Amino acid sequence: YQAQQAEIVGLARQRRDEEALDILKGGALQTFGLLTGKLRTLGRIAQEGTAEVRSASASVQARVLYGNLGALLVTIVLGLLIARSLNRTISGGLGYAAQLTRKVAQGDLSMNIDNSRTDEVGQLLNSLKDMQASLSQVVSRVRHGSEGVATASAEIAQGNQDLSARTESQASALEETAA
Repeated sequence: YQAQQAEIVGLARQRRDEEALDILKGGALQTFGLLTGKLRTLGRIAQEGTAEVRSASASVQARVLYGNLGALLVTIVLGLLIARSLNRTISGGLGYAAQLTRKVAQGDLSMNIDNSRTDEVGQLLNSLKDMQASLSQVVSRVRHGSEGVATASAEIAQGNQDLSARTESQASALEETAA
């Protein structure tokens, strides 16, 4: 086709229009028709390919969308599970601490405070353990002191009875002497 085009242009420049038209109407026109047919075929193939690519692209987009939605769902579920676990961990320790303080408030200082935690709740439990030990010492000292007071009271009461008995005895002796 390019060779025929160059020949037609050359003849047209030489002012040999009739010969150029003969070539143009003859072989060049047939070649142009063949090329046009092939271009139409290529255009149709390109359109079909474009449709296939669009279909494949839509399929890939749908898969990516569903994959992203699935990943989002998994992330949400994991986040909820982690939040639930943290909530149980924190509230479980605080619930145990509240139970211990209720027992102390009721006067029960005999419970064993078990603490293996190192976080803020663990510090709270250690403080409760220290408070329990201090209160136990205070109660022990008060008991010891009250036992001393009870012993002294008993001795005073005994002394009062002895004094009362002697006073009665002297009063009797005075009555006998006076009579």
